[in-house]
Amino acid sequence: MPPEYHESRQYPLVIAFPGEFATPENYLKWYQSQAEESGAIVVVPQLSPDGAIEYGASAAEHTRFLNLLRKLKLGLRIDDDRVFIAGHGIGGEIAMDMTTSHPDLFAGVISICGLGRRHLQWTAWNAVEVPWYVVVGEGQPGWYDRIGKLLTKLMKRSDESHQFCDAMFVKYLNRGPEIYFEEADDVFAWMALHRRDRFPENINADILRSTDLSWSWVQLDSVPSQFTKLDAPSKFNDESFRPSRLKARRTNKYFAVDALPGNRCAVLLSPEMPNFDIQQSYLITRGSKRKT
Repeated sequence: MPPEYHESRQYPLVIAFPGEFATPENYLKWYQSQAEESGAIVVVPQLSPDGAIEYGASAAEHTRFLNLLRKLKLGLRIDDDRVFIAGHGIGGEIAMDMTTSHPDLFAGVISICGLGRRHLQWTAWNAVEVPWYVVVGEGQPGWYDRIGKLLTKLMKRSDESHQFCDAMFVKYLNRGPEIYFEEADDVFAWMALHRRDRFPENINADILRSTDLSWSWVQLDSVPSQFTKLDAPSKFNDESFRPSRLKARRTNKYFAVDALPGNRCAVLLSPEMPNFDIQQSYLITRGSKRKT
């Protein structure tokens, strides 16, 4: 907690997963001094009661994370627009996976020595609106086949929105999987530049779990079971997933849902949306169905 913590103001939050590099207690020290200087709250989750470092990217693990974030927001004065997720090693994989499944929650994602999972090739552009900060060592075995291919994708335009991702990529020559203490100052300086984009104009998502229901201003009712293979625990190199597609867009006159998993969704309207006039009528469409 920042030394000056007080209920009268809100603070940025960093949720950092330690992976295989350190215990949660020791890993906290990587962030502590910079967090105190910048006034940020840092939370390091314990991945399992026995200290094992495992991650299956399952729906149950995502549910536990969402419950943790909900409890943190209920108990602490957190700025919802400055929530960052981070990790080292496997913890970086967790951070990237959570971001691509729940991009509406985060102002940025930081992965240090995380090599990613195969299904991120489908879901990476779900988080094209979220800034990425990725650090790898050239000496990490297999780094290019895993994180390299993912980063190559992030450096291109999204297939749907045709926009570039805000991606910072740092590669250390002749170094392997390390803690990279020298990155801490730059990570916090980078975080200070970013805030969450609450209301993107376009939502394009490939969905692989039943828990991935919230997408900014679109709330899904459910995801058909044939598209939820990733509900079960998986390995980093598992593939042959069949994603469900969500496509939605908004302007100052209408909200359109062009592709939808399942049969129902809710469009969440807010007076905080850019160019939204609460006195004006809006057209909401789902395929050929229209409602004013």
